Amino acid sequence: MKQIGKHVCVSYPSMLFGDWLRLFISYHEGFKRFDNVLPYKEGTPFRVYDLRPYQKIYSKNIWSIDCFKEEFEKISSKDQRIVYKIKDDKNFKSHTLFGTTWQDDKTDTSLDYDIIRQSDHQIIFVKVHPNSQAAEIYFDRIIKDISAAVTAPDVEGQRKTFETYFNLDFPKHKLNYEIELNKLFEYNENAYNELCNFLKVKPLPEWRDYIDEFNENIRIEQLL
Repeated sequence: MKQIGKHVCVSYPSMLFGDWLRLFISYHEGFKRFDNVLPYKEGTPFRVYDLRPYQKIYSKNIWSIDCFKEEFEKISSKDQRIVYKIKDDKNFKSHTLFGTTWQDDKTDTSLDYDIIRQSDHQIIFVKVHPNSQAAEIYFDRIIKDISAAVTAPDVEGQRKTFETYFNLDFPKHKLNYEIELNKLFEYNENAYNELCNFLKVKPLPEWRDYIDEFNENIRIEQLL
């Protein structure tokens, strides 16, 4: 079977629901499914989707488009699209190709983006509205996570950089897409159809069921 469509890189700050989006996209026709999905990660104080195979590329290994292609070959599928992420990006030790939510002076740094954009892969930039419930869940995660608390204890300061990130002028390209993820969590059908149009996939009749599942996991997370 010949692969139809392009591979997808999801760019997102840590804890901003990027693995859930990768899982959600993988349910659509033409994408390689994850073999094992856990709605939590051992030792994490909140619900993080633990996906296997990981389908991730370590940023430290890509310094040119040739390096990237070599690393991508290790995780790629010959007959299916994959939806992957960058691990430990060069700027922020996160999964972002462009910008961050916690360093106001480096919100538009794009070392990894400049390399990957030389490929024909699609790139999705994840953000959530600063006034959304999804943003409050994110900041609750920041407070709960010890490692985040060590590097960024000033949550109110982070709210300012979070808003700066939301309003970033993300790179424009026909293969780039910005998604306001809170709209999916709010069952916004237009937002879902726009995502499908970008990915060039058919909408799933049961797509709301996956949102139900996510929201239930978040409800459980809030009890932890």
